[in-house]
Amino acid sequence: MASNRGRTFGMARTRGFTLVELLVVIAIIGVLVTLGLAVASRVASGGKQRATENLLKTLDQALSEYINAKEGKAPAYFKDERGVEFPMIDARAQSGTAVEPSLALFLAEATRVASVQAIITGLDPQFVESVDLVTANGLTPSLIRNALRTVTVKDAWGRPIRFVHPAFHGGYGPSSRAAGRAPRTFQVAGVDTVFVRVAEPAGGAAGDADEGLCVNNRPYFYSAGADGNPGTRDDNVYTTRPTFPAESTSRTNN
Repeated sequence: MASNRGRTFGMARTRGFTLVELLVVIAIIGVLVTLGLAVASRVASGGKQRATENLLKTLDQALSEYINAKEGKAPAYFKDERGVEFPMIDARAQSGTAVEPSLALFLAEATRVASVQAIITGLDPQFVESVDLVTANGLTPSLIRNALRTVTVKDAWGRPIRFVHPAFHGGYGPSSRAAGRAPRTFQVAGVDTVFVRVAEPAGGAAGDADEGLCVNNRPYFYSAGADGNPGTRDDNVYTTRPTFPAESTSRTNN
């Protein structure tokens, strides 16, 4: 009969991981987690890009409906019930920091057409937001008594999509990209208001707009993309890509 000692020597000896082996395993796991997060981030970003593109296509469809209903004309102004006009300008009023709510003004006017209203009503509610035109424009209630509330459409990053009309396109205002072109003055509710529309303001601040020029004189919609800066045009989302002034160049694209 074999002794216990003999059986012990006949069995395979087991041992734990060494510290080096544990560190190698942890490092491998860390690399895999990092790669997984990077892939997930790209997937999420791609999903937001596609969702925003779909929203832009829907808005472009709404624009076509309006143009057809109005015999070829797209609105450049929202007019309230008293006949006071508000320009649909994608720019910053020089007297303040807020970007003009160009899409909200477009929708306030365009949704008076039933077919346009039906299109906007059919959008996913998570992308539609009620806005106050008085607050958004810095106006007093006496200037715009009617249609105080309208809607805007947000991109998949949660920021309002922008509407650019050929009456107000291009770039204007002192900046490195706009080559010193002077700001332009438009009337807002009968009051002269100075606007700046530049992709890269002096000092490296976020852009006021993309400085885009409408193609074939047709308005377009765009999103400022993941960074929320319309001046960094490489990540802006377009369905109809505009052209840009010759002196206006982007850090990453012309």
